[in-house]
Amino acid sequence: MVSHGYTGHIHVESLFVQRMNTSAPGKLFLTGEYAVLEGAPALVMPVPQRAIVSSACSDRWIIRSDVEVALPMQEIPLAKAVYDELHRRGLPVSVPEDGLCLDTRAFFQSIDGEPKKLGVGGSAALTAALLKTLFPKPTGWADSEYVRLAVACHHRFQGGLGSGADIAVALMDDLIRYRTVAEPEVSSLPHGLVFGFVWTGRGAGTVSYLDRMLRFKEREPTLYDELMHPLGRVATSMSRRGLRADEFIGGLAEMDICLKALSDGSRTGFYTDIHVELRDFVMRSGGIYKPSGAGGGDFGMVVVREVGELRALNEKLENAGYRTDLVSADRFIQESE
Repeated sequence: MVSHGYTGHIHVESLFVQRMNTSAPGKLFLTGEYAVLEGAPALVMPVPQRAIVSSACSDRWIIRSDVEVALPMQEIPLAKAVYDELHRRGLPVSVPEDGLCLDTRAFFQSIDGEPKKLGVGGSAALTAALLKTLFPKPTGWADSEYVRLAVACHHRFQGGLGSGADIAVALMDDLIRYRTVAEPEVSSLPHGLVFGFVWTGRGAGTVSYLDRMLRFKEREPTLYDELMHPLGRVATSMSRRGLRADEFIGGLAEMDICLKALSDGSRTGFYTDIHVELRDFVMRSGGIYKPSGAGGGDFGMVVVREVGELRALNEKLENAGYRTDLVSADRFIQESE
């Protein structure tokens, strides 16, 4: 058994009575995509969309997402990954006889009657919510220790890919500065800026892009380092506390250039044509744009200086067929003012 500093006893049966409804949020990257894989800091924000785990009142587990199915727990890859990781570590866990409902419907948006994945970390959110149900954080455990356990569960599900930032946000439910080599910490946004998020309407497979980037690193390590170094440098600069608005905007524009160079140089193509189109659209309107996250679609981030500017830009984007009302950073802008 691997020791993780926990030596007490948990009465899991009573915990299921108290904790049959848990949830965790998805996430969006503000800065640090890909660079976070090499130890650079990333700023990551929770989103309103939440994964919910509740009692199924059934002998099978119910999955509610773009479809609804009922299966035994061992036939649900994510649930099996969480259970197996807890079992491997010798941690106390009990699966309820009545089963559980795993609800990620909030991570899908209907377009022409068809559900489309938003791309805001649904699997990480569900991992966090399920872990909180099967193994609530014991008294005496640090938040960082619980985050590491959740990351291990999610890595088991994703084949070891990903930085763990989405898991940390799902458990902390706050804007965080995240590094793979340090403890996650609550952060804040710079004064004098307004943030918006535009959904491209096209979902993307983050795992496939991460896998392509890993293969590029193995195939061309020198070029990988040449492209990753400037991205890591600007990500580090942008995560400093007390960063001024003009410094953040300048860093954001530089990060966007670095991400495009990495996409082109690695031939992974995560900076897709739709992001190029959105970047040019936003820049013509006086804003700053960058893609959010490792995937090739999903969301982009817009930054301007005034609320009125964002409203006008969002109206233009909506008229062009994009959605700008799915995610908001208002909670964190208010806290940082």
